Amino acid sequence: MRGQTYQYPVGDDPAGMNNNRRAHVAVATTKRGVNGLYDMGANVWEWMADRRGDDALTAGGSWWYGPAQARADGAQWKVARFYALYIGFRCAYDTKG
Repeated sequence: MRGQTYQYPVGDDPAGMNNNRRAHVAVATTKRGVNGLYDMGANVWEWMADRRGDDALTAGGSWWYGPAQARADGAQWKVARFYALYIGFRCAYDTKG
């Protein structure tokens, strides 16, 4: 719903997110979020554009962590050159261009 703030990327409940602590899953195999998009929470942490010196913000949670880290207040700063199996990025493009 427009203007609504949800606790998790998929809605008010974390059910359907991939936070099983085993591995990431293929695209579009998790529950579709309230915005109609797949994989918006707890598959892999996503690097954000926000920077603070050598640190970058990650958000969305991952399969490695539980649901709490997928919440908006669960975003974490990490050293930008850090890498791990549970951190990735989202490719996006403008469909109007």
